[in-house]
Amino acid sequence: MRRVKKSFDDYVVYFKEGRLNDAQIAKEMGVSRVNVGKMRRKWE
Repeated sequence: MRRVKKSFDDYVVYFKEGRLNDAQIAKEMGVSRVNVGKMRRKWE
């Protein structure tokens, strides 16, 4: 199973919704929670 590289924009969509925490976003996107955390810091 190959992982699809998620773009920064994919993360921003979730952050703008504001309802999901990092763990939930990670689960939905199929990425690690750490990656979501890094992207969130980059976005803020």
